Amino acid sequence: MQRFKKYWDEWGLLVQSRAERDGGDSCARTCAFYFLLKILKPSKAKEMDSKVSSMLDVLESPAHANHYLRHPDRTSWCGNPDYGHQYFSRDQAIPLVLCMGIYKQYRKLWGFTVAWLCRLMWMTNIRRNGMYPTKELHHRFGASNKHWNFKPKLPDFAPQLLGLIIRSFYPYSLPLYPVLLITDLELLVDGSLKVLFQSKMRKMLNGDQQNHVLCLIQAQYIMPTPVSALARWIYKRFSKKLSVTLGTSSYIPSNGVQSRLQWFFREAKGDPPLDLVFKPIVEKW
Repeated sequence: MQRFKKYWDEWGLLVQSRAERDGGDSCARTCAFYFLLKILKPSKAKEMDSKVSSMLDVLESPAHANHYLRHPDRTSWCGNPDYGHQYFSRDQAIPLVLCMGIYKQYRKLWGFTVAWLCRLMWMTNIRRNGMYPTKELHHRFGASNKHWNFKPKLPDFAPQLLGLIIRSFYPYSLPLYPVLLITDLELLVDGSLKVLFQSKMRKMLNGDQQNHVLCLIQAQYIMPTPVSALARWIYKRFSKKLSVTLGTSSYIPSNGVQSRLQWFFREAKGDPPLDLVFKPIVEKW
């Protein structure tokens, strides 16, 4: 894991690079990392348990219980304790739920779940990414190519979290197994649409790509259903391989899913090479 050394910051979170200190996706990246690591190296569970507990503590909003931040840096657009949770989107919540579940952080997961249900399954991201609360702060710290707009927007609707939460409460959620036969239909339809419209590949290679694979991995190891197995087979079987030159890793991916992950997490754009952590799992599909 030496390749990750330069991407850890003082909060114990993965950032885009130490130089840029971009933590806008730190919650998703770090939670995905620890989720996959628990599957790959269960023998190190005790060592990782304390790290994950500390990580979840720093990501929870200090001003809003059971609400989470993309990154706790108070000087960033997403870390202010008063409004930082207003940037927390579905793509951050999916790895967070998976990580809470596999490390048995049931109290935190329950608090998150109750808050999510009270919002009728809506997320809290009513602000646009990269926007500071005032024009002055935005011009000083924000991206120069983004026009300032702090007006509220429609947040993400996230009913797909239901299946993830049920699996995350395993083994206590075993009586709800029949519900997964329904919720896994979303995995099946979502993956089928992704491979059906592969001609628009570049537009699809985003955080949603990572999260779909994470959901398939959770369904593979925790309370699998015939529907989730079919969803995984379709996604792997019909995902086309990208050109190796699109990635920067030293290996040649064996299937289209890993090829997409390699391209998405290419270090040339400053991303931590999370494809290396996905690789031992995905290439066995």
